[in-house]
Amino acid sequence: MNLLYKLLFFTFFGLLMAKPISPIDNEKSVLITNLDNKNKNYKYYELDKSGLKYSDLGNFSGEDSVRVKFYIREIIPSDKGSKQKFKVDLDINGNNKRISYKDKKKSKYTLKNRPGWSVTDPGIWYLDIMYREFQNLSINRVSSEKLIVRTVVEKIDRSGLTARTIETINDEKKYKIDTKIQKSEKLISRKWYKIIENSDKLKFEVVGPTSIRVFSRIGSPSSNSNVNNYSLFIKEDGLDVGTFYFTTDLSSLSNLHDTGEKVSKWRTCWINVPKGKHYYTVSKGISSLKDPEFQANLQDEIYNADNPIFIRVKRYDKN
Repeated sequence: MNLLYKLLFFTFFGLLMAKPISPIDNEKSVLITNLDNKNKNYKYYELDKSGLKYSDLGNFSGEDSVRVKFYIREIIPSDKGSKQKFKVDLDINGNNKRISYKDKKKSKYTLKNRPGWSVTDPGIWYLDIMYREFQNLSINRVSSEKLIVRTVVEKIDRSGLTARTIETINDEKKYKIDTKIQKSEKLISRKWYKIIENSDKLKFEVVGPTSIRVFSRIGSPSSNSNVNNYSLFIKEDGLDVGTFYFTTDLSSLSNLHDTGEKVSKWRTCWINVPKGKHYYTVSKGISSLKDPEFQANLQDEIYNADNPIFIRVKRYDKN
């Protein structure tokens, strides 16, 4: 499977109990049941032309990281043996993503109280997000398949981890960014690397198993968040990990120490590091490409290629 365009799929951190969430409005629900264990019933919502909308992820604090996870199945006749494919559009905080699935077989689950109908294995997609950054979420049908959706949210537990910043292999220039803490008015300074050209590459050596978090922000952002799009392309030992896309806002609290130039709010992605010594390369992403076989990517558009990107990398080890 092509890893390009995949969104956050990393599982280094513990996940607390997942809780299902319901869409707003009075959406029609169905139950599916396991053919081998009739006590296993799960509630899904039908995805009709109006789509499903979510405005509440549950009771979390603003500092919590949460994982929103979708299980998407197609309703099929029980005697249908062919593999299915389907697509959905997801909109998160105004950013649209199209997700496609293929080769979904008939599962061991069937629609409860609907003889003659079964469901496919689920297409699964999930996003890791800070709870305070969530605004709204919707899922929409692309074509005419009969789809059902189950959505769960779980808190990511990062307790018991020690974080430390890691340096590049080569001696790269660092840039100090100052950030004002709102409550105390204190100024905190941190050092970042800078990527300017598409040819610029930052290289890191990491010994696993561990997890790394890549922090990024752009220089000279616009006050219009709709044009502050950028992407990072990351490789592990010369092989593609993926392209990660971000939309950010102008930061009112941070700026470059030497020049006072404004920077954006930071965004991050997480990467699991397997056992042994591995080398990671971080560079500017290119404009979106189409993968006709598998798409779990943002909509096709050109991403900001002019702004410099500032990078920090931290590793997170279990105590």
